[in-house]
Amino acid sequence: MLILLIACINFINLNAAQLNKRLKEIGLRKVVGARKGQLIGQFLTESMLLVISSAAFGLLIAYLSLPMFNRFTNKNLELGPEQSYLFLTLLSLIMLIGLLSGLRPSLV
Repeated sequence: MLILLIACINFINLNAAQLNKRLKEIGLRKVVGARKGQLIGQFLTESMLLVISSAAFGLLIAYLSLPMFNRFTNKNLELGPEQSYLFLTLLSLIMLIGLLSGLRPSLV
């Protein structure tokens, strides 16, 4: 959990740091006629899509590597519909990270 928390903080910081590189794009979109709401929507959509695709890829890797992990540790861990609390926690974490990483650059 600590590693996941550190990774989330790093993602949010890196996303905010990339804002300086995107200032030209933002300025050009404003000149062309984009409104503030459109820019906020763009940043939030991009960050949410990135977080959702990363989480889906991570879940796929976890699901595929779980049998090897179980054999290695002599455990019987499962990843399925029975762990609905895990998926609800993951979904809330995805939404929180996506909003935090897209909200700061979009408001600046």
